[in-house]
Amino acid sequence: MTSFDSDRHIDALAPALGLEIRPEWRAGVAGFLTVAAAMAELVEAAVDDSMAEAAPVYRPGEVAR
Repeated sequence: MTSFDSDRHIDALAPALGLEIRPEWRAGVAGFLTVAAAMAELVEAAVDDSMAEAAPVYRPGEVAR
């Protein structure tokens, strides 16, 4: 696995999501993304695919059976 590059994620995702990341915010945003990536790694290591279950889909007006 390659190491997480918060700057590349900011450069790629901010425009795609329509987010403005001002230069003075960039270090803070990068720090939070790095923490989030580390948390995701911990969760992925602790949870295997057999533990996941798809959530039901909500459709207004339909009665669940």
